[in-house]
Amino acid sequence: MNIKYYLTLAWSDIRNMKDIYLPYGGMMSMCFCFLYIIAYLGTHGNFYSLTKGSIMTLDLLTCGGVILCVLIFILCWTFSLTIRRQISTRQGLYRVLGFSRKNLLLLNACEMIIISVLALIGGMIFCIVFGKLLIMSAERFARQTLIQGITVDMRLMLWISLFMLSVGLVLLVRDSVYIVTHNPLTMLRKEKMQEQPKAKKLTTIFGIVFLGVGYGISLSVNDIGDDLEKIVFAILLVIFGTYCIFKGTGIMLLKLLQRNEKLYYHKKHMITLSNLLFRLRSYAVSMASITILLTMLILTASMCISLYTGVEDSVKQRFPEYKFIINGINDDQQLQQIVKKHHLAIQKEVLIPVVHGAMQVVVRNEELWIGKVNETIKENDSVPALTAITLSGYQNATNTQVHLKKDEVLLLNRTSHPIHTMNIRMENDDHTISIMKKKVRSSDVDFEVFPTDLVLIVPDQQAVAYLDYLFGEYVHDDPGYSTTLSMYRSMNFIGSEDNQKALAADLNANEEITIEDYYTVLDEMMSAYGSFLFLGILFSILFIFSIFMILYYRMHEDLREHEHEYSILYRIGLTKRELSLESARENRWLILAPPILAILHCLMAYPAFHLFASLFGFGKNGFSFMLMGEGCLVVLFVFIVYMLLLQMLIKKKIMIRKV
Repeated sequence: MNIKYYLTLAWSDIRNMKDIYLPYGGMMSMCFCFLYIIAYLGTHGNFYSLTKGSIMTLDLLTCGGVILCVLIFILCWTFSLTIRRQISTRQGLYRVLGFSRKNLLLLNACEMIIISVLALIGGMIFCIVFGKLLIMSAERFARQTLIQGITVDMRLMLWISLFMLSVGLVLLVRDSVYIVTHNPLTMLRKEKMQEQPKAKKLTTIFGIVFLGVGYGISLSVNDIGDDLEKIVFAILLVIFGTYCIFKGTGIMLLKLLQRNEKLYYHKKHMITLSNLLFRLRSYAVSMASITILLTMLILTASMCISLYTGVEDSVKQRFPEYKFIINGINDDQQLQQIVKKHHLAIQKEVLIPVVHGAMQVVVRNEELWIGKVNETIKENDSVPALTAITLSGYQNATNTQVHLKKDEVLLLNRTSHPIHTMNIRMENDDHTISIMKKKVRSSDVDFEVFPTDLVLIVPDQQAVAYLDYLFGEYVHDDPGYSTTLSMYRSMNFIGSEDNQKALAADLNANEEITIEDYYTVLDEMMSAYGSFLFLGILFSILFIFSIFMILYYRMHEDLREHEHEYSILYRIGLTKRELSLESARENRWLILAPPILAILHCLMAYPAFHLFASLFGFGKNGFSFMLMGEGCLVVLFVFIVYMLLLQMLIKKKIMIRKV
């Protein structure tokens, strides 16, 4: 037989089983399109010339592309296994009719080639038709132009095609091993449905322990930065535990219910429990996969939306009173000229003389060490960042009156380490070390101008001396060194928002001026988290499509394979109404169990993901519990609708017809 015969037969098989192959090919085309969009943005986007969030946008796209490649491989592997179970009988029949293993391997290779080529062509069409729309959507989320002139990159399509073909090659090798290692009778035979599944106690114990430990880690996390590895370990435990729960615990629970004779021999329970026991064995992996995908979908979508919609609130927390913080303009007349240039007027201004903007210090045994401390750092020391300002600047910013003695300093401490004493470690001219001690008074008033962990407030008359104290050297006695303090201005202006944005852009362009303003920070964060939301939407679509495919294949098997089962039950005396109720009771268990367990996963994961959101600077309201709860309710509602729809289809196809 020549290759043309195999291609013709493969195409005929694909057409006859298009209800199985078409969703799989559509998934591969969609994955091709999404991967192309992310790769195109990462390759052609001139991110270093962007005005907002250039580094984070590029990092997010790179990380998203890698994750998407891994996800594509997992999805293709999983759904090709489902197709393998569907076509195993047909390939076994070919063996019985005279096909050798070599003939079957060639036929299987032709089917894989045809499906891959059609999927790649479909993916390219998607890229051409929807590529520009998706890129424009990404630009809209990012609030800026990412790419000048969108074209079709055929070279990039070629590389992605090679990646998709390499995934198909791995799947072809796996299927070839199956064909070589299985005889025709094994391929023709379905699961041994006549044998009652055994309750695996070890699997049950593993499932309960894995979930318990994973939940415990998630609920006990206090610092996401220190416990990030624990969180990853907890996620893996929950994934493995979910599969063990459905493979072991579900079967064991049904076995225990069967032992209750009063319950089991009830007319409504006997057939239901028996059918569930057999069906759960083949449905366990699918139900566990749906649970994991639903958990990922709810957490990904709700977290991305929470972060994006919470950007403005986060920036308002960062600029609670003043929208401009300017450093580098000590001349009032120069500032007035710049403000008038943009048709603005100063509404409110606070001047804060700053000794030093930010530097690393050491906290040890409730003592703060500054000066020559780098060589004294020990393993258990805390090394926070410190900003030093004058007392007059602090009083202007907080509208308070504080009096400090000569040996006292005021400290705004945002760390968890109490501090009662400050030690100044100085290096003398003869290279000996001397230590001065200062009493520390804690500040009761916080202010957001300086975001460092510690803000040191020193008396104005000692500000120049602290220029030396902070570095541990007496250098400012030299006439060559400047003793002028830097002046931070917290300001609000009267004028239009566009003029204030123009002022911010003008000041940011001046290298001699340091500025932090509400409008620039808002645009940068919206840009960065807009890219985050765009990737989250792409992954959410993949999760939804994957869940849909699992449900579709399960429904396909239900409608096709259980017709014979219900026919037998009808012949032994069950009415069509009883068959309909029986089917509804079984599907209620099998369909609603995954979303319910997924909601439990989300509730247990919320504390850890809430802390993870705080890494992005969104504070206490970063990850909305209400938004996650709404996502859980939507998922549960969709699955209830799916359950009712499936029951209607089963009733129409099996119950109404003559069984």
